[in-house]
Amino acid sequence: MPSIDEIKTFAASFGFKPFITKSELNELPKLLTADESLLAVAEGALKYVHNKKEVGVGIVFVTKKRVVFFRKSIIGTTTKEEFPIGKLSAASVRKGLAMSSIFIRSSGDEVEIANVDKKQAEHTAAVISELMNNYDQNRTTTVVGAVPAPVSVSDELIKLADLKAKGILTEEEFLAEKQKLLSR
Repeated sequence: MPSIDEIKTFAASFGFKPFITKSELNELPKLLTADESLLAVAEGALKYVHNKKEVGVGIVFVTKKRVVFFRKSIIGTTTKEEFPIGKLSAASVRKGLAMSSIFIRSSGDEVEIANVDKKQAEHTAAVISELMNNYDQNRTTTVVGAVPAPVSVSDELIKLADLKAKGILTEEEFLAEKQKLLSR
């Protein structure tokens, strides 16, 4: 489970600066499980979820397993909407003049996270799309009883480098995973 300092360093690495959501950002260590790490984080207003018009401003964060919107109100109530990667069918960005919106489809429900910084929106949607593609590929290529084809270390290193280039992995995560591969 990452510390708040690690989370803030990660967020700052791609320009995330919380304007309204400092308290939500400080809650992230409690929301992440021990085997999760952040891949993207953005600030925005959750709209159109479960037929509600607007929930309020909070943060959306992405891990390998899920996309989560989290909001903590001034009076202490919290809203947490969680979308498992395997249940998502689409992720896109609508760019406005000053801000953008992230759209996520899940089980026939469309979620909009509005008023997101353009770069954060593009990065977050790209990470979600990449995770969905990887999830779909893993699910469709798995055959019960089949022996998986061996994957070379060089192929895995190329995949890691690609994830790092796309901003999905940090330099530290890349180096750690690279070391694991090379020590096999």
